[in-house]
Amino acid sequence: MLTTKKRVGKPELLFLLLAMLLGLGGCTPPGPRALLDGEQLIQSEKYGEAIEQLRKATALMPNHAQAWNHLGLAYHKANLPREAGESYRKALAVTGGNLAPARYNLGCLLLEQNRAADAANEFTTYTLLQPKSTDGWLMLGTAHCRARRGDEAEKAFKQAALLNPKLAAAWNGMGMATMFQRNKVREANNYFTTALQIQPDYRPALLNLAVVQHVYLSNRVAALPYYQRYLAASGPRPYDYDVVAGVIRQIEHEMAPPPPKPLVTNSPPPTISVGKPTPTNSIPVTTVSTNRPSALPVREVAKTNAVVLFSPPPPVVVRPTANVDLQPMPPAKPPEPVVRVVTPPSSPVKPEAAKPSVTDLVDVPAKNNTAAMVEPARMETPGVKRYTYQRPTKPVAGDRKSALTFFSAGIKAHRDKRWTEALQGYEAAIRADPVLYEAHYNAGLVAIELSDLPRAFLAFETALALNADAAEARASLASALQQGGFFADAAEELERALQANLLDTRARLQVANLYAQHLGRPAKAREHYLELLKQEPQHPQSPAIRHWLMQNQ
Repeated sequence: MLTTKKRVGKPELLFLLLAMLLGLGGCTPPGPRALLDGEQLIQSEKYGEAIEQLRKATALMPNHAQAWNHLGLAYHKANLPREAGESYRKALAVTGGNLAPARYNLGCLLLEQNRAADAANEFTTYTLLQPKSTDGWLMLGTAHCRARRGDEAEKAFKQAALLNPKLAAAWNGMGMATMFQRNKVREANNYFTTALQIQPDYRPALLNLAVVQHVYLSNRVAALPYYQRYLAASGPRPYDYDVVAGVIRQIEHEMAPPPPKPLVTNSPPPTISVGKPTPTNSIPVTTVSTNRPSALPVREVAKTNAVVLFSPPPPVVVRPTANVDLQPMPPAKPPEPVVRVVTPPSSPVKPEAAKPSVTDLVDVPAKNNTAAMVEPARMETPGVKRYTYQRPTKPVAGDRKSALTFFSAGIKAHRDKRWTEALQGYEAAIRADPVLYEAHYNAGLVAIELSDLPRAFLAFETALALNADAAEARASLASALQQGGFFADAAEELERALQANLLDTRARLQVANLYAQHLGRPAKAREHYLELLKQEPQHPQSPAIRHWLMQNQ
């Protein structure tokens, strides 16, 4: 779905008329021509070619907001979120923040990145610029819902319904906000029912009603037809088709009448010889094997506020396909190295002694005035390999100005994926100023790329010695530990990272997978999976997660 939001005012109209007139004369200026070609290429889904044309357009017309907005959209559709965000913000910068389409598109981008609160800010501004846009109010409600702002979400969806009372998505959204945030089941049920009265085949409301009846009201009979209508509704096959079909089979199995008992004939009583004991072991005993799933129906899903209903995706989000496998997450490293560093002071601080190298930090004993990393409390995991923490101490500050020169070289090589050169640059920066957190952290990311796990362990531990609250360093250390087979230690580090950032769904999925797949702790896995679904109902792994939850009640 193309998400370009266009507001053609007088300047844009004059521009388009001029471009058309010049086009008829065969002499369209190169800037407008590149913009028109780029837009056509976006419509044709040729995003790479569109980016090339639109970059040319922005170079020739650097103050043309729509050129930057279109370039952002091309990057967005090409799955280049950093470049897309920069282009949208450039479009806003040249218009004083008043280009509504760029606000909308930037909000969609932020929502894809799980930055719901930031997305809500963009959609709020968009609705101020376009107060009659139902799309804007729907997206604002969705962002508030994901940010757990139930009242604000309900207000936004109600405004969409005021603008268009026949908008099923608005009524479905009000039901979601009411259900998740205030747990008013009956009220939410009424909102979902209203959505279906407006649009009987509206899939999100069908599925929401099914879940409300099945899970919250324990009414399988009422839930079953909604599940069936959800699968039978017109349109493309839903991404969670197999999961919902499995739920339907389970309910039908539970509702099936018991098989008839076999008839007992009046057979003659057995002959018992006097003086001989009755053979008690002659009665056949039916045993149930514990090596296979029980034939008994799966019990009802317990009522819990953590169960998340389904909602329509944001316009720019691609629906995930079916048959999603629940696999361990890849290393939790950002696509770009961290570059936030403190500018050097006017008088650089000189160390009193020779600056320690990275290897010197390994065996330095901890002192009372250092911020050595504290090893987390360890869970009992018999037979699981454990990691021995190196506990580097907080190093002494050095020459920041000199370090930044080496750090910049490391950043450039890092972005070009020249891993060896990047690591050399970061290590030189560390030797110049051992307290440069960003150099340690980025060195850890590069070490993972080079499959040098011991170096990655030391880099992330040193980064945490400098900043124990850095959730990104802790999550990256956990990913390195997981790659090294230290599953329990990885889980403990992820638990600590989640304490610093409860909304980190990537870390939450990673720790849940560790508990489920490597540590044999399904109860802990279930706890994290349910919380993840509460935070992000349409996470790409949600079908597989729901299937796992059904199989591990």
